Amino acid sequence: MFQRNKKSRQDSRLATLIITLPVCYPGGPVVATDHEGKKENFLGNGRKPTKIKWMAFRFEGGYAVEPVQSGCMITISYGVYIASHGHTNPDLTVDTLMTPSDRFFDLLSPINSRGQSIASLLNHDYNIDPAEALKGGDALLYDAFKLHKFAPQLHWTAGGFMWTLDYTLESFGDDINTNTNPNKSLLASPGRTVPPVAGANTDGLRIKVQKSGGVTLAEANITLLTNARNPAPGASCEHFYFISNSELEKLIVNALLVIYIP
Repeated sequence: MFQRNKKSRQDSRLATLIITLPVCYPGGPVVATDHEGKKENFLGNGRKPTKIKWMAFRFEGGYAVEPVQSGCMITISYGVYIASHGHTNPDLTVDTLMTPSDRFFDLLSPINSRGQSIASLLNHDYNIDPAEALKGGDALLYDAFKLHKFAPQLHWTAGGFMWTLDYTLESFGDDINTNTNPNKSLLASPGRTVPPVAGANTDGLRIKVQKSGGVTLAEANITLLTNARNPAPGASCEHFYFISNSELEKLIVNALLVIYIP
C-alpha cells in the first residue's frame, strides 16, 4: 500500500488532484483522510473501465492507495496551489485559483469601528518560521487579509502570551541550578492550546515568560477568535524545549495570525 501523509511534502499546496486513466484493474481504491481523521474511499475503474475518473481532496490530510489485485493502475497526480501575495512560496508563479469572498469581511462590520486587533490560530504545523512558507488554508487566509489591506502579522503564542516570530525564547524557563517548581498546567499535550498562566504560584514563571519577550494577548489588545461549534479545533503547534527544575520540559507553542480592524 502506498501512503502519503500531510507532512511528507513541505510546500504550500492547497489540494491534491488525482486522475485515473481508463485501464482495467481490480482493487486500488484511494483512501483520503481529512484533518479530523475521517476517511473517504475513492473507488477505481474496476474490471470494466469506460472513462477517466478523478478525485480531489484538501492538503490538510493524507491519502493512501490500497493494493491493486491485478492489472495496472495508471494515475496522474496534480498539486493545486494559490498565488502568493507575500508570505507564501516565492517560487510559485501560477494564477490565483480562487477569489476570496467579501462576505467574511462583511461579517466583521460590527467591529470595524472599534480599532482593535483580532487573531486566529493557524492550522498547519511549522518547524520553521511560518512567515517563510505558509501552506494550504493558512496561505489563503493570509493572502485574503493582505488583499483587503488588513496588514496581517504572524506571532508565536502560548499560555495567553505572544511573541514575535523573530524573537528567540532562549531565556524562558528556570536556570538549570534552581529548584523552582513550575506550574505544570502551563504544559499541554500535542495539538492542544496551552492554558493561560494564572495564580500566585506562577508569578516567577510569568516573569520568566515576560523576560523572554512574551506579552499577554490582553496587553496587546488582541481578541482571539474561536469557533462556537468547535471551541477546541486542531491548531498548528511547535514544540519548544526548556529547562525547569533541572529537567527538560516541553512547551506547546501555536502560530497566530493577527489583523488590525481600523
